[in-house]
Amino acid sequence: LLSGRIGGSYSGEVATMQATAQNKLLLTLGISPVAWTFGPSLSASWIASPLLTLAGTVLALEIGARVGPNYGIGDVEGYRKEVRDAVFVPLRLRGAASWSEERGRRTLMEHVIAFTDLRCTFSESYADAFVEIVTHPVCFHLIKSVVFMTIIMVVAEVAARRKTDLTPRGVPKVITTSVVGGSLLVIFADWGFSQLLLKRH
Repeated sequence: LLSGRIGGSYSGEVATMQATAQNKLLLTLGISPVAWTFGPSLSASWIASPLLTLAGTVLALEIGARVGPNYGIGDVEGYRKEVRDAVFVPLRLRGAASWSEERGRRTLMEHVIAFTDLRCTFSESYADAFVEIVTHPVCFHLIKSVVFMTIIMVVAEVAARRKTDLTPRGVPKVITTSVVGGSLLVIFADWGFSQLLLKRH
């Protein structure tokens, strides 16, 4: 959906600029066309994609809480409690565990020093700690949204700028290339994220 809507519209905009020599005009004025279009668009997408992910997830979970009881699937409060328990699981890091276990027995500085121990409670490996943090449900969905949006925007940028002699007739082909290429790379990246999720202990 994002690849078609955002990637397609962005690649169409940049391809139209390329086809109508607006990029050459920007270069003549001493302005980088990439900095003029890609920088602000990528920054905006990095802000918008986590917000869209958060809003969509909250809306879907709330609709599930309201519709489920109509079909005999639990009650609203039970559903919300299960969702909270599934989404906000505790991080199994030594620093986080020591913070919650010994809350009143240490000074603030001792807590801060203990909290910086990023190793897992079940392993000495920092790779396991990385997987633990990245695959935590909240972080996982936000990281995925930013990575997917970056892929979509980079593919759109490359597709729109790869032909220097683009004509207005070629703009729809650029949009199609951007949407298809972005979608395929997002599917491949999603496979990579699922492999990372399988490494969670």
